Amino acid sequence: MTQQDKFELAKRLILSFEEYVKWIHQLAQGTEYDMTPAHARLCAKLQKYAEGRNEKRNLMINCPVGMGKSLLVQYFITWCFARNKSCMFCYVSYGEKLIKKLSRDSRNLMMMPEWEELFGKEMDPNDKSVLNYHLISGGLRSGLTAGTISSALLGVDCGNPASPDQTYTGSMILDDICSPEIVTSVHEQINTPEIYQRKLATRRRTPKTGTICIMQRLHPQDFAGWVAKNEPEEWEWVIIPALNEAGESFYPKRYPKEELERLQKQNPYMFAAMYQQAPIENYGAYFHEEWIRTFRVTPEEFQKVFITTDFGMSANKGDKTLFCCWGLGKDNNLYLLRTRMGKWEVPDGKKFCIEFFQRCRAAFRQCRRVYIENTLSGIGFIQEMRRECPEMAIVPLRRGAKKNKMNRVDSAMTWLEAGRVYFREADPNFVPLRAELLAWSPSDKNPTDEICDNVGDACEIAFNQKTSSIFV
Repeated sequence: MTQQDKFELAKRLILSFEEYVKWIHQLAQGTEYDMTPAHARLCAKLQKYAEGRNEKRNLMINCPVGMGKSLLVQYFITWCFARNKSCMFCYVSYGEKLIKKLSRDSRNLMMMPEWEELFGKEMDPNDKSVLNYHLISGGLRSGLTAGTISSALLGVDCGNPASPDQTYTGSMILDDICSPEIVTSVHEQINTPEIYQRKLATRRRTPKTGTICIMQRLHPQDFAGWVAKNEPEEWEWVIIPALNEAGESFYPKRYPKEELERLQKQNPYMFAAMYQQAPIENYGAYFHEEWIRTFRVTPEEFQKVFITTDFGMSANKGDKTLFCCWGLGKDNNLYLLRTRMGKWEVPDGKKFCIEFFQRCRAAFRQCRRVYIENTLSGIGFIQEMRRECPEMAIVPLRRGAKKNKMNRVDSAMTWLEAGRVYFREADPNFVPLRAELLAWSPSDKNPTDEICDNVGDACEIAFNQKTSSIFV
């Protein structure tokens, strides 16, 4: 390749981020980049920012999982350095592995002989820093600094006021900064925007230095949700759904339309957020009305009959106690045969549990096992129950940490959706229990979850053959 050829290639790559992505990917990976219309759209939007043609200071990109957005960010950073060696980026993510990988890989790209031949030798091979680097031509104010959103992020800056070319001098790049726990944690929903305002946005060194956030949606109250509510005038948006309005896949090679439709049916709440970038409020998004099937005639024979419990240890807190008697029919379906629910202090709860067991035992001779959560406060409670009612076969049930509640909910959802769980239509508690299932939301600070816990436990016992130490 002649010098003129190199000059023309470098010029073509600098003028088109899309062409640069194809070139650098072939160089680094040895394969062609799968440039779908969705990828081309992101390339065009990022190029617009790098050329100073952005309409707003900040850019929010919401795209599905599996699109390769972090790789595209990596290529974007090196392309910007090819255009302006004085750029300064701050790269922030939730995961430590991701920030280390991006810092290492972006540095290695610019140390490839082909890159150096076109754009100059800019990396110091003796610099062993893991999370940051500088470009030789740009000096100490150029380069990249990376950190997790939970780290101290000391000395982090982005944008370079000393750059000779002020068209674009870098950005604050946020790449999936939300914790997965944001779905169930109000603390995480509040904490992420607070960190951004207090620790990150203040690190932008020039009035033109903006934030580029690229993330998949997780919850209506995630960081993108906060931006839409609190800073709508400061952000430009790019939203790429997995299925467009015509029902076509955004990435057919990796996600065929049939696979996306299967995921949508399997978990519509997750699909709406992570794939469609349109998270919905949780009412009816977890437990659907059509999943709650009822029966009127009790089956004549059962493989097993057992009782699950969820004790509210104090009536003053408003926690309800719920007892459920279940029967696994010969047809391999699970039937909720009868329930008792109320707000009772511990002595009354123990008494009513024994009474409930005795009535169920009289109606269903197979009924012997009673599953009770083996919490620290419940150990003595279980011992007392065993002494007072020896015929009751109490099985201590370890549900594990609070975060495992979603495991129980997922188990309940799986079997309800499959049509394997039935509720007695004449049960006096059927209406409130049905309403509780439909209204259940992990984002509730104090969710009403007695029926969710009982159904989850019962499904594990009946279908997965768990008898103790569940969800640990």
